[in-house]
Amino acid sequence: ADLFNAIGSETLKKITQNPNVQAPIAYMMWFKQEMPNIYKKTAKFVGWHEYVIWKLCGEPYIDHSLASCISAFDIKRGEWSQEILDAAGIDIDLMPQVELAGTVVGEVTSDASKITGLAEGTSIVVGAHDVDVSMLGAGAIEKGIWMDLTGTFELVSAALDKPIEGSRPLCNGIFKSKEIPVAFVGGISTSGSLFKWYKDTFAKEEQEESRLSNKDVYAILDEKAMQASPGSNKLLLLPDFSGSRGSRGAFLGLMLEHGKKEFTRSILEGLCYELRHTIEQAEQYIAPAKEIRAIGGAGKSPFWIQLKSNIANKRFVRPEVTEGGSLGASILAGIGIGTYKNAKEGVKTTYKERDSYYPQQELVDTYDKYYQLHKRIRPLLHEFYEDLNKL
Repeated sequence: ADLFNAIGSETLKKITQNPNVQAPIAYMMWFKQEMPNIYKKTAKFVGWHEYVIWKLCGEPYIDHSLASCISAFDIKRGEWSQEILDAAGIDIDLMPQVELAGTVVGEVTSDASKITGLAEGTSIVVGAHDVDVSMLGAGAIEKGIWMDLTGTFELVSAALDKPIEGSRPLCNGIFKSKEIPVAFVGGISTSGSLFKWYKDTFAKEEQEESRLSNKDVYAILDEKAMQASPGSNKLLLLPDFSGSRGSRGAFLGLMLEHGKKEFTRSILEGLCYELRHTIEQAEQYIAPAKEIRAIGGAGKSPFWIQLKSNIANKRFVRPEVTEGGSLGASILAGIGIGTYKNAKEGVKTTYKERDSYYPQQELVDTYDKYYQLHKRIRPLLHEFYEDLNKL
């Protein structure tokens, strides 16, 4: 609040492209105010990314995309904002050095080599924000190519042919690469986390089966969901289990005949309805998705990807590598050491499609009817949840 009052939303937005104060700078201010002795001894404020680089080569570095998450980075100038740091009372010398993602910033020292087993002299390259490197790994760098990243959260982003209001370059710039405009169009706060909660809480039998058979427990749950009819026998899920927007989760339409297979399928279907809504909202201001590349946890589930395709009525693609973040980081490393000339060549060299999923037209209409009902749930429960949250 102190920084916000000192700077104001307009100045914050002008400098950082975000009108709100993000957590890292607030933590720094808290340390200075509440633990001044520790602040005086502080060498640098760093996150895990910068810390690892620091320990490997002796100096902490951060890229533009991660720096933009601190509320102290001047996006246009590509440097820390002295104005914001002065208002926050933070010494600029405590901030890590900033370079473009994909830039070589040092080499593994002899001490780091002994600890890690990495060869002394190995090049250290600056990485980037996890969503950015996931887009790079998914090859989502051309107009109409979207990424659907399903992890704890589910995030949807799209490559653009030219910048629009609210878009920014991938990684806020990549070394030796032309700017790739992207839009981060929305997400679902409980996606993989909701399915994991269900597995941990209600799938003890499936966990035991997984232990005995050495088969992935989520694959077993997929098989369970396949046994239910599309629409889960009229069982609908509102997946707001994180309490975001003041809402809460709900299963609607419960009957005595509903069992585990319907519950399992309704969770996946409910998440897919939310995904369709995210896509529809985004397509009001950017070009429609030609294909959506599914990575992360859902990338391991053909059943879930096919559900996404049927409910969103879009072509989904599963890349050969579904851990897009790891591949994207490898591409940045390749750019840094000269293996790839730029991001485009890195993607062209590494990206491969594993399989495609097209809408099954006999199910598109069925799911559209359920989707229209799904859209009504949150408004119907809004006032109820407001009252419930006051208790």
